[in-house]
Amino acid sequence: MVNPDTVVIGGTLAEAGSPLLDPLHRAFGRSTIPAVAQSTVVSRCQLGARAAAMGAAGLVARAATT
Repeated sequence: MVNPDTVVIGGTLAEAGSPLLDPLHRAFGRSTIPAVAQSTVVSRCQLGARAAAMGAAGLVARAATT
């Protein structure tokens, strides 16, 4: 069972904005429990093109400290 608080779309797909996110949220609502659909936020990644670099940097930092 999956119960996300937030679904974040990144990369090139995120650039589509509402034309992608609105239908995605509706489809999510049709395929899950109504209470979960209402409480789950579907949004674009705020990092844009930097998301992959930031994720990689986070993994490197984690590996360096463990």
